[in-house]
Amino acid sequence: MAVSITILEQACNCPDTIQYVKVGSEENTVLIKAFNNKFLCANEKKGDTVIANGDTSAVKWQLIYIDSKTVFIKSFNHKFIKPSEDNGNYLLASKDSANDAEKITLIKLDSGRVAFKSSKGKFISADQNKKFKLVADRDYIGKWEMFKLISLK
Repeated sequence: MAVSITILEQACNCPDTIQYVKVGSEENTVLIKAFNNKFLCANEKKGDTVIANGDTSAVKWQLIYIDSKTVFIKSFNHKFIKPSEDNGNYLLASKDSANDAEKITLIKLDSGRVAFKSSKGKFISADQNKKFKLVADRDYIGKWEMFKLISLK
Protein backbone atom coordinates (compact mmCIF):
# COMPACT_ATOMS: atom_id res chain seq x y z
CA MET A 1 0.00 0.00 0.00
CA ALA A 2 1.37 3.42 -0.98
CA VAL A 3 2.19 6.05 1.62
CA SER A 4 0.63 9.49 1.22
CA ILE A 5 1.30 12.84 2.83
CA THR A 6 -1.71 14.16 4.68
CA ILE A 7 -2.20 17.58 6.20
CA LEU A 8 -5.06 17.27 8.67
CA GLU A 9 -6.94 19.99 10.49
CA GLN A 10 -8.33 19.60 13.98
CA ALA A 11 -11.43 21.61 14.92
CA CYS A 12 -11.06 23.71 11.76
CA ASN A 13 -7.46 24.74 12.50
CA CYS A 14 -4.57 23.77 10.24
CA PRO A 15 -1.80 21.86 12.02
CA ASP A 16 1.82 22.83 11.80
CA THR A 17 2.99 19.27 11.24
CA ILE A 18 2.62 16.81 8.39
CA GLN A 19 1.46 13.30 9.23
CA TYR A 20 2.19 10.28 7.05
CA VAL A 21 -0.68 7.84 6.67
CA LYS A 22 -1.55 4.98 4.36
CA VAL A 23 -4.03 5.47 1.54
CA GLY A 24 -7.44 4.29 2.65
CA SER A 25 -6.70 5.08 6.26
CA GLU A 26 -9.51 6.53 8.37
CA GLU A 27 -7.07 9.33 9.20
CA ASN A 28 -7.77 10.78 5.74
CA THR A 29 -11.48 11.12 6.49
CA VAL A 30 -12.74 14.69 6.80
CA LEU A 31 -15.81 16.85 6.78
CA ILE A 32 -15.66 19.80 4.40
CA LYS A 33 -17.47 22.96 5.44
CA ALA A 34 -18.15 25.87 3.07
CA PHE A 35 -18.31 29.59 3.85
CA ASN A 36 -22.07 29.32 4.53
CA ASN A 37 -21.33 26.93 7.46
CA LYS A 38 -22.92 24.04 5.58
CA PHE A 39 -21.20 20.72 4.94
CA LEU A 40 -20.46 19.48 1.44
CA CYS A 41 -22.53 16.54 0.28
CA ALA A 42 -23.02 14.66 -2.99
CA ASN A 43 -26.65 14.74 -4.06
CA GLU A 44 -27.37 11.41 -5.76
CA LYS A 45 -30.84 12.63 -6.81
CA LYS A 46 -29.22 15.44 -8.81
CA GLY A 47 -26.58 13.48 -10.73
CA ASP A 48 -24.08 13.31 -7.87
CA THR A 49 -23.66 17.10 -7.87
CA VAL A 50 -21.57 18.30 -4.92
CA ILE A 51 -23.51 20.91 -2.94
CA ALA A 52 -22.72 22.92 0.21
CA ASN A 53 -26.07 22.45 1.92
CA GLY A 54 -25.57 19.70 4.51
CA ASP A 55 -26.90 20.50 7.96
CA THR A 56 -25.25 17.61 9.74
CA SER A 57 -21.73 16.34 9.92
CA ALA A 58 -22.74 12.93 8.58
CA VAL A 59 -21.22 13.43 5.12
CA LYS A 60 -17.65 12.20 5.11
CA TRP A 61 -15.01 12.66 2.43
CA GLN A 62 -11.68 10.94 2.01
CA LEU A 63 -8.62 12.90 0.93
CA ILE A 64 -6.10 10.78 -0.95
CA TYR A 65 -2.84 12.66 -1.18
CA ILE A 66 -0.72 12.36 -4.31
CA ASP A 67 1.88 14.74 -2.88
CA SER A 68 1.89 17.41 -0.17
CA LYS A 69 -0.46 19.71 -2.14
CA THR A 70 -2.38 17.48 -4.55
CA VAL A 71 -5.32 15.27 -3.62
CA PHE A 72 -8.10 13.14 -4.96
CA ILE A 73 -11.35 13.65 -3.05
CA LYS A 74 -13.53 10.59 -2.64
CA SER A 75 -17.17 10.77 -1.54
CA PHE A 76 -19.04 8.62 0.97
CA ASN A 77 -20.35 6.55 -1.97
CA HIS A 78 -16.75 5.78 -3.01
CA LYS A 79 -16.82 8.05 -6.06
CA PHE A 80 -14.13 10.59 -6.93
CA ILE A 81 -15.06 14.19 -7.61
CA LYS A 82 -14.19 16.16 -10.73
CA PRO A 83 -15.59 19.06 -12.73
CA SER A 84 -18.19 17.92 -15.25
CA GLU A 85 -17.25 18.17 -18.90
CA ASP A 86 -20.67 19.09 -20.22
CA ASN A 87 -22.50 20.60 -17.26
CA GLY A 88 -21.00 24.03 -16.59
CA ASN A 89 -17.97 22.78 -14.63
CA TYR A 90 -20.14 21.69 -11.69
CA LEU A 91 -18.38 19.25 -9.38
CA LEU A 92 -19.75 15.73 -9.54
CA ALA A 93 -18.96 12.77 -7.28
CA SER A 94 -19.34 10.21 -10.04
CA LYS A 95 -16.00 8.68 -11.05
CA ASP A 96 -15.13 5.10 -10.05
CA SER A 97 -11.40 5.69 -10.52
CA ALA A 98 -9.10 8.69 -10.42
CA ASN A 99 -6.63 10.06 -12.95
CA ASP A 100 -5.28 13.50 -13.88
CA ALA A 101 -8.75 15.02 -14.41
CA GLU A 102 -9.67 14.29 -10.78
CA LYS A 103 -6.53 15.88 -9.27
CA ILE A 104 -7.22 18.82 -6.98
CA THR A 105 -4.63 21.21 -5.60
CA LEU A 106 -5.10 22.00 -1.92
CA ILE A 107 -4.10 25.55 -1.00
CA LYS A 108 -3.65 26.32 2.69
CA LEU A 109 -5.04 29.74 3.66
CA ASP A 110 -5.24 31.66 6.93
CA SER A 111 -7.56 30.91 9.87
CA GLY A 112 -7.63 27.18 9.18
CA ARG A 113 -9.18 27.58 5.76
CA VAL A 114 -8.23 25.99 2.45
CA ALA A 115 -9.03 26.54 -1.22
CA PHE A 116 -9.27 23.89 -3.92
CA LYS A 117 -8.01 24.27 -7.49
CA SER A 118 -9.26 21.87 -10.14
CA SER A 119 -7.07 20.11 -12.69
CA LYS A 120 -8.33 22.71 -15.20
CA GLY A 121 -6.61 25.45 -13.20
CA LYS A 122 -9.82 27.01 -11.86
CA PHE A 123 -10.71 27.48 -8.20
CA ILE A 124 -13.67 25.58 -6.79
CA SER A 125 -16.50 27.69 -5.45
CA ALA A 126 -19.65 27.06 -3.39
CA ASP A 127 -21.64 29.43 -5.58
CA GLN A 128 -24.36 31.23 -3.63
CA ASN A 129 -26.05 32.22 -6.92
CA LYS A 130 -26.28 28.55 -7.97
CA LYS A 131 -27.89 27.23 -4.77
CA PHE A 132 -24.44 26.49 -3.29
CA LYS A 133 -23.54 23.93 -5.95
CA LEU A 134 -19.78 23.53 -6.24
CA VAL A 135 -18.40 24.76 -9.52
CA ALA A 136 -14.79 24.90 -10.78
CA ASP A 137 -14.77 28.14 -12.75
CA ARG A 138 -13.13 30.85 -10.65
CA ASP A 139 -9.91 32.68 -11.42
CA TYR A 140 -9.37 33.96 -7.87
CA ILE A 141 -10.02 32.99 -4.25
CA GLY A 142 -12.85 34.92 -2.62
CA LYS A 143 -15.19 34.11 0.25
CA TRP A 144 -17.11 31.47 -1.74
CA GLU A 145 -13.87 29.62 -2.57
CA MET A 146 -12.81 29.09 1.06
CA PHE A 147 -13.45 25.83 2.92
CA LYS A 148 -12.57 24.24 6.26
CA LEU A 149 -11.44 20.66 6.64
CA ILE A 150 -12.44 18.97 9.86
CA SER A 151 -10.54 15.78 10.62
CA LEU A 152 -12.54 12.79 11.85
CA LYS A 153 -9.49 11.16 13.36
